[in-house]
Amino acid sequence: MDSAPVCVKFTGTNYSTWAFQFELFLKGKDLWGHIDGTDIAQTSNPDTSHDLKASPSWAVLDARIMSWLLGSVEPHIITNLRAHRSAQSMWNYLKKVYHQANDARRFQLEHAIAMFQHGSLSIQDYYSAFLTLWHEYTDLVTADVPVAALSTIQTFHETSRRDQFLMKLRPEYESIRSSLLNRSPVPSLDICFGMVYTRRSRPQSLPVAHPLSDPHMHQNQLVAAPPEPLVRRSPRVSIPPDRYGFSSGNSISALTAALSNFDIPTCYSHAVKHDCWRQAMQEDIAALEANHTWDIEPCPSTIVPLGCKWVYSVKVRSDGSLDRYKARLVALGNNQEYGVNYEETFAPVAKMTT
Repeated sequence: MDSAPVCVKFTGTNYSTWAFQFELFLKGKDLWGHIDGTDIAQTSNPDTSHDLKASPSWAVLDARIMSWLLGSVEPHIITNLRAHRSAQSMWNYLKKVYHQANDARRFQLEHAIAMFQHGSLSIQDYYSAFLTLWHEYTDLVTADVPVAALSTIQTFHETSRRDQFLMKLRPEYESIRSSLLNRSPVPSLDICFGMVYTRRSRPQSLPVAHPLSDPHMHQNQLVAAPPEPLVRRSPRVSIPPDRYGFSSGNSISALTAALSNFDIPTCYSHAVKHDCWRQAMQEDIAALEANHTWDIEPCPSTIVPLGCKWVYSVKVRSDGSLDRYKARLVALGNNQEYGVNYEETFAPVAKMTT
C-alpha cells in the first residue's frame, strides 16, 4: 500500500486524467469510501458513526490517503491543502477549484482536434498525437455522464474518432481511405490504423534508370563491350512462319471465310439456346472454380456489384475446320473505380498453363 498511487502528477490543468487514475487506485485498495463518505454512511447510528471515524484503523487509513494525495500533486498546490484534515475534504476542495475549468479546456481540445492534421508527421506519430487529444477530450466529456448513457456516448465517440482519423490523412492515402470507408461495416479505428500502417510499410517499386535519359550520365561514361570473336557459321535458309496455319498469300481471306461459316453469338440469350455454347460456358465456369477465382459472399445493400458478360469465339484448325467452341466470362472493367474496386494495377503477363 506504500506504492505510488498514480504515475501522472496533478499540475492544475490535468484534473480529469489525474482524478481518473487516483479514483481507480483507491477503488482497487477498497478505500474509495473515505472519499465519497460511504464508510461513514454505512452505519446509521450517529454514536457508532462517531466511534468508527475516531477509531485508529480508520484514522490511519485516512491519513495514508491524504499522504497519497499530497504526493500526487505539484508543490504549489500542497500549500492550499494544508487547512484540510481529511482525505474527503482535500478531494472536494480540488474538485471544486479545478473541475470548474473543464468547459474551457474542453473548448480548447475541440478546437485542437478540429485543426489537427496529418501534415508532415509519420503515421505512427500522427496516430499517437491524435489519440492523446481524443483521450483527454473523452475524459472531460464523460466525467459526469450517468452510467446508463455512458456506452452510447462512447460508441458515438469511437465512430467520430475513426472517421476524423481517416479524413485527416494526407492525400497519398486516398485509395486506402476510400477502400476502408466503402466497407460495410467500416472497421474500427485500431484496425484502420493497422491497415494504413501496413500499406505504408510495403516496399515501393524502384524506378528503372535509363542511361540515355539520365541528365547525370554522359556519353563518355558509356563503355562499349569488347567485341566477340567471329565464328564461321554455315549459311542458314530463313523461312518465315505460317500465320494461322495458311501458307498461301490469301491467309487472311481464308481465315475470314472459315470463321464466317460459324454463327458466333453476341449475347447470353442467343448462346444459351445451343448445346455447344452451353457446354463451352460450363467448361469455363468449371475452370474458374477449379482455380478458386472467386469467393461467394453476401453483397451489402450499400455496395453496387460489378457487372460481367460472356464473350464467345471459335477455334479453327489449319484447314479451316472447327476445333472447339470457346466462352469466357469477363468483368466489365469500365465500371471499376480506382481505390474502390482495385488499388494497384499490374502489367499483363502470360498465363503459365497456356
